[in-house]
Amino acid sequence: MSGKKIRAKTSEPLECPECGAMALRRAVGDCRLRDGTIVPKLKRLRCKKCGANLFDDEAMAQIESVRQAAAHKT
Repeated sequence: MSGKKIRAKTSEPLECPECGAMALRRAVGDCRLRDGTIVPKLKRLRCKKCGANLFDDEAMAQIESVRQAAAHKT
């Protein structure tokens, strides 16, 4: 078995759990969180209608890493 990750393909757009619109799509880019933290090049699902972001485990790990690095700078 190789060490490659295999990702299931999702059909897009998906229904947004926040607004119900069929506007949830994959996005990659800088993301400003509610606490002001900016996470560069974050992979996530983003609603094109209401702007809601949904994060998977990989994104959450990246967010925590950025927050810890910022905490150690102060």
